[in-house]
Amino acid sequence: MVRHGFDDAAGQEFVAHLTARYEELTTELCDTGRAFNPLKVPAPNLEAPLAERSLGGLGIHLVRSLMDGLEYRRENGKNVLTVRKRIR
Repeated sequence: MVRHGFDDAAGQEFVAHLTARYEELTTELCDTGRAFNPLKVPAPNLEAPLAERSLGGLGIHLVRSLMDGLEYRRENGKNVLTVRKRIR
């Protein structure tokens, strides 16, 4: 968010809400950066040789792979990403 959402992140607001329930942990991340829906980023080709791969996208890939739910919305000029992980 800090690195990619702003030309200059100084003075910008980032908010994280964490909710822990018995069986689920939910994090809602909000920022006022450029509109960016990480759910629309294509999955990286992990089978391609390193020299042929595009830079970026692995962080999003890891979040998609490890979390049980992801939702994105643009609301009141803010990116809002909700990430859910079931607690087993």
